[in-house]
Amino acid sequence: MLVGKRNFSLDVLRGFAVFFMLIVNLPGSWSYQYSHFKHASWNGFQSADLVFPLFLWIVGFGISFSERNGTGFLFHWKKAIIRTCIFILLGLFLNLFPKFLWETFRVPGVLQRIGIVYILTIALLYFFGIRRSVYFSLGSLVIYTFLIWGTIPSNGNIVLNLDFPDLNPKNNWASVTDHLLFGTHVWKETSPLDPEGLLSTLPALSTSLFGFYFGFFVQNQNRDSSVQIKMVLSSVLLLASGVFLSYLIPLNKTLWSVSFVFLTAGISQLLYCLLEFTKTYNHPIAGWLSLYGKHALFVFVFSGVVARLSVYSVVRNILFQRIVSITHDFFLASFIFSLIMLLMIFFLLRIFAILRLRVFRVGAKHGS
Repeated sequence: MLVGKRNFSLDVLRGFAVFFMLIVNLPGSWSYQYSHFKHASWNGFQSADLVFPLFLWIVGFGISFSERNGTGFLFHWKKAIIRTCIFILLGLFLNLFPKFLWETFRVPGVLQRIGIVYILTIALLYFFGIRRSVYFSLGSLVIYTFLIWGTIPSNGNIVLNLDFPDLNPKNNWASVTDHLLFGTHVWKETSPLDPEGLLSTLPALSTSLFGFYFGFFVQNQNRDSSVQIKMVLSSVLLLASGVFLSYLIPLNKTLWSVSFVFLTAGISQLLYCLLEFTKTYNHPIAGWLSLYGKHALFVFVFSGVVARLSVYSVVRNILFQRIVSITHDFFLASFIFSLIMLLMIFFLLRIFAILRLRVFRVGAKHGS
């Protein structure tokens, strides 16, 4: 559903991703978090693992709204490059904030990957077109899977992985590449491998491309019952493919395995279908979520900055202990704290929206 020049369902879906991200990233205590709000440590899949691929899928879906001529898409390269630079620079800023220790700061990150995947998606579609980008996406997944799971580094040589599909987190081609490229400037908990490292960006690009393909299909079809059935069936097929592939290649968010790509793309499509098919009835909740979706980058950066402040840690501990004294449940208290943070950010966004509307009205009066 389009509202103005925006896809309302996509804003709501992005808002849902932001909503879930805040619950995952802003608990009252990291020691007391419901299991579904934690990322899988290595192989496996938790609900929290859906957040990042959902964002990348939305990136691809959004690109499908680009202007078109008779031969292909008309991408505004200047805007795309500026947007990419903004994502990367904000990501580096968050990794440096608040201590700004250049010797140990992490180079890869969530925003960096979003920016890189965004510009690579546009470049692929511009230079290769839709059909050949499909071949690239599927071919790259096959090559990546064989390289990461079929072989391992051994004394500088490439040898077959005799423990397939098991894989050592510290001895695979992704970890070796990240160590050579970034050194110690990676996520400390997974060093030398980084969850947003170089090689895993390749299958992450396929997640964005899946979002583009689905968005392109949706825009070029009449919204009748047969199209809705195709939307659902393609989503279920992707999800089922991910489940089937997981018996061959484990679900792994850190390495962005092929099974993870298909599973999360299928879930993302189903969520979009759900929002589209219930758009007549979901306006109260959808309107609330869309506010997060329209300001997703601001919310991500704002929550990241606040969470890194020492005063936040003090206030969080005090408030968490207070909630525990009321609920007598550490896990519930941690979850309630996340909801409080969600509400606080929601009210900030509402205030911002009201102020912006007033400024617009004043400007319109002066203009007339």
